[in-house]
Amino acid sequence: MQPLTLDPTVDSPADTALATRPLLDSAPASEDDELWYHDHETKAQWERLDNLRQAEAIIRSRTARNPWAGIGRFSHRNADGEFEQLHLFEVLGWADRVYVCGDVSRVGFQWRWSSWPADTLHQGRTPGAVGPDWYRADVYEQQVVTVHDAVTQFRPALHAIEGVNDQAPGYVWLPREHDFAANQHLRTPLDDS
Repeated sequence: MQPLTLDPTVDSPADTALATRPLLDSAPASEDDELWYHDHETKAQWERLDNLRQAEAIIRSRTARNPWAGIGRFSHRNADGEFEQLHLFEVLGWADRVYVCGDVSRVGFQWRWSSWPADTLHQGRTPGAVGPDWYRADVYEQQVVTVHDAVTQFRPALHAIEGVNDQAPGYVWLPREHDFAANQHLRTPLDDS
């Protein structure tokens, strides 16, 4: 994987300090946790990340040509050295039309959630879509957020507790049966355009 480069004019001293923090600094983490990502350019093959800054840059870099990314925190190795837990954070879209969802998976359990801004839950649900025609997800308009919202939810998602709806301030994470569509196709584009 080629290193991601960030515009130095955008980085603040706080951003620079963030880059030197441990990989998972928002909650206690095992030393053997690993951070990986995949997207359309990797052809859904996992690539290793060095830190959270790289992961956040991937979320911000979505385009119509590469609209989807999945970022996973792999943790809790067993005696055979295999990972037993995955926190997966997925985004589809860019700028101000982004859909956010994720999984918390461990042996014998998976919680699949999607993001709803907390102030939209009591509104009528309006069908909509996110992503280009060849990689589109059917969603409710009330689920659509900005890329900034997606980055805000990213670190809490890496440490999400299964079944808890209120984990990131301002957002509610609900099981995907509340979605307009199951959205399994987030990982499988319609064609190779």
